[in-house]
Amino acid sequence: LHHPHGGTLTRQDVKSLREFLLHAGVSPSSYENQAR
Repeated sequence: LHHPHGGTLTRQDVKSLREFLLHAGVSPSSYENQAR
């Protein structure tokens, strides 16, 4: 994810950020398994 260093977040930024956090929270164990 590339975020411009602006002072404000656009709706699209918030949407993609929430999606990223959502996917990251869905299966944290998967990331741990991939790290090994």
